[in-house]
Formats: sequence, structure tokens, C-alpha cells
Amino acid sequence: QRGADDHRRRRAVVAHARRLKRASERARPTPPSEAPPSEAPPHAEPTSESTPEPSTPGSAAPVPVPAPTATDTSALPVFPVPEPMRRPGAPPIEEHVRFLSLDEVFPDARTAEGRTLGELFDADGAFREAVRRAARADMFVPDSRLSAEKNELLKDPSSSLEGNWHERGRAGACPALSRAFADAGLPLDGGDFIGRLGLLCATYGEGEADGGGIYGSEGGGEEGADGGGKESVGFNAEVKQLGPYETTGGFLDIVSPPDMKTTRNHAWHQDSGLEQNTLMLGFPSSDGYVGPGVFSHVVLLSHPLEPPEVPGPVIIPGSFPEESLVRPVYGRGREIILYRDSHHIHSAPDLFIRAGIWRFM
Repeated sequence: QRGADDHRRRRAVVAHARRLKRASERARPTPPSEAPPSEAPPHAEPTSESTPEPSTPGSAAPVPVPAPTATDTSALPVFPVPEPMRRPGAPPIEEHVRFLSLDEVFPDARTAEGRTLGELFDADGAFREAVRRAARADMFVPDSRLSAEKNELLKDPSSSLEGNWHERGRAGACPALSRAFADAGLPLDGGDFIGRLGLLCATYGEGEADGGGIYGSEGGGEEGADGGGKESVGFNAEVKQLGPYETTGGFLDIVSPPDMKTTRNHAWHQDSGLEQNTLMLGFPSSDGYVGPGVFSHVVLLSHPLEPPEVPGPVIIPGSFPEESLVRPVYGRGREIILYRDSHHIHSAPDLFIRAGIWRFM
């Protein structure tokens, strides 16, 4: 019964969104030159923040990217969750998606020539591919119940790959990734790289009110990239004392579809529906890319929904009006997004402009 109630509540959220859309359309006069919403093309004209899809020689003309897009979600509309659907006693959500930079999280990762991790990641597609390929080799754990042939199929580059950053997120645990960094001249241990990204899911949000910054108030006291005295997460080599937020240790290297330029329908969901953080590191499909299509698309909620009866993927049936959608913009210095799962509803992009993406939980 409780599961059926959860499903009905989430259907009611979508129905409420549609009612809001109809109300806004009735209140807004339609200029003669503007097509009615039902006749609007699937892709809006690019806005000042929209970035055309990168093209390759001989390819078709770039497809306009749907608006709105965002680099700062604090300025975007928030979807008002009706009171009966809100988590009992939960205050309004004050912060949604947060962008982080690789250079902020790894300030000491520089080559002898002074090039930063973020700079290499932005400018060198071969380096990004080497990082993904090495991490897949390190994070893959063979299934003892399967044959060697079937385990090889699980490692196929065309398939998304699961791993556990609790197990691999420690110094020396990711030798292939360490070699990829060393080959690029970066003094960075692969296991520490995985562990620090994962640990942000456990500590993010703690200590912000008293100046602790995005890394929280625990850790080894390293200075941040801006010299502002932010404390680092102080990665624990055994990955046991994680922090105030529960983490599953889940790592997923999500591949893009072969026809990644194809427009797809959104599939709205929450990964758990709980007070847990999710981190994503994007891998764009071209060097120097700035624009949407790398990170998941999101609906920002005013209040968290009631928690599901059983933790796990929470499917939100139906669709949301275009004006409720946020398409976070990837770019140099915005390679990472971090968000609280219960504060959003999200979906894979409806237009893929990425080689892949990592998800930590």
C-alpha cells in the first residue's frame, strides 16, 4: 500500500507541474509571431547561454540546444512542491546544484611546467580518454559467478561500468589511473583521486555556515586553490570514517549512446530519494567545450518529497513543462556538479554532448 501511495504522490507532482504550465500559458498573451506552445519546435532558439552542439567536418549543421541553461542555478525558477507531497517538517531547500572545479578539489595537481589538472582535462581529449580507460581498468571487479568471457563483456567500452569507490578510493588502489596521471606529468595518485571525489559525497555541506566551505570542517587543513584557507576533506586511507552523510560507495562510468547527438526523451527520477549527495564529473565530447548536454538535467524542488518506502531509484512518471527544466552548463572550472538527491528530480540529457560521465554516491 505504501509503495502505491508513493507512486500516486509522484504522479501528483507531475500533474501539478502541468497545471502550473496551463495556468502560466493562460496568463501570458501570445504574440502574433509566436507559435502556440503545442506547436513549438522541440528545440528552442539558442539564448545568450545556449551553446550550439560542436560540429565536425562534413557533419550536419549544429542543432540548437534547448534553453534554459545555467551556470548559476540560484537564479533559476524552483518547482513549488505542493504541501501534501512535502517531506513532513522539512524546511524550504536553500541550495541546489553546486559547481566545483577540478583545480579547486586538486590544487596540487600540476605538471612541472605549471599546467593544472583542470587545464589538461579541458584541452586534451586524449588525456580525458586515458583517464576514463584507466579508471575502468582499476574499478572493474570480476563477477566470480560469471565466465571470463562474460566478465570481458562487462568491461566493454560501449557498456557503462560499475565499481565501488569505498574499495578503490585509497592510495595505491588504482595503479592504471596513477600511470595515466604520471604519463601526463601530474603528481596525483589514482586511488586518492577517486577517494577524494567520492568523499565529497559524505562531507559536502557540512560547516558551510561557519566558513568551512565546500570541503566541510573535517580533514587535514590544506589550503584551497584560492588560498582562502578552506579545509580539505582529509581523505582517510581506509575509507571508513566517511562523514555525516551516508554513502553507498557507488561508482558508475556512464557511457553515451552511440548516436549521442540524437534527441531523447527525459526519464525523470531520483537515485535514492534520501538525504544523500551525488557527485558527477563530466567528460565532454570536444576540447574547450562550454554548454549543456554533459551533466544531467534537473528540476529544482522547493521542498524534498516524502522519502520512499524502500531506498533506491524513484521513478517520476510523466514530463515537466519546459520552463521547469534546468540544463546545467559544463565548462572549464565547472567540470563537477554536486547535489543532494532529495532536493532534485533529474534525468539524462535530452541531447548528449558528452563522451561519458562519472557518478559517485
